[in-house]
Amino acid sequence: ISFDTHVTLRDKSPQLDLSAGFASYCQARLAAGSETIRRQGQKSRKLIREVGSLNFTFDSVDEEAFSLLKAWKSAQFVRTGLADVFAFPWTLELLAKLREHQGAEFSAPLTVLRAGTTVAAVCLSLRSRGVLHSWFTAYNPDLHAYSPGLTLFIRLAEEAQQLGLHKIDLGRGDERYKWSLASGSIEVGEGSVSQRSFATLLRSGWRQTRDWVAKTPLAQGGKLPTKLLKPIREWLAYQ
Repeated sequence: ISFDTHVTLRDKSPQLDLSAGFASYCQARLAAGSETIRRQGQKSRKLIREVGSLNFTFDSVDEEAFSLLKAWKSAQFVRTGLADVFAFPWTLELLAKLREHQGAEFSAPLTVLRAGTTVAAVCLSLRSRGVLHSWFTAYNPDLHAYSPGLTLFIRLAEEAQQLGLHKIDLGRGDERYKWSLASGSIEVGEGSVSQRSFATLLRSGWRQTRDWVAKTPLAQGGKLPTKLLKPIREWLAYQ
């Protein structure tokens, strides 16, 4: 079945190719002119000296860390004007069910990095066979200077072969850390397939209106009343 007709957005998703091992990956990044891994090693050593020794757990049942992930991510969503997905009960129920599933073909590991007793960074991923997709990632804002999120991903890359992973997908986005770590990318499509209903008609109408407004002088001049439109957008997206 082709989903091409249902795709509304196409973009690149940065990835770490670890099929040849961590050392080969590091050499390739250095050859490409990226100093990220070396510089982050310096920050990680400073984090150890000033906060505490690092403890990395790939698939954790740490509920404190999961609660912090939700809190940090919610604050980020609110700060950046995005819908807080953790504010909807059904999304929390979905995450709980995914975390309970422990299958060879699919799982949703919670990866936790601690510095001493302090949670430094957390990532809830989706794993399918040898590919890991980082879904929700957040770090302790008090440790911002140490870039603990980068340390977590580098540790993931180090442990990849032992964990049976050959590729880590960071998800589409323009964040600098993603492209500084990436050794390649894959094209992904965004869209939805659903039965016709009143809600789907509203969503379709919203997308068309949003795209039209984005091309008008109203949006280009920064006069778009986003605070008024945000509740409607969230309701259409998550109800």
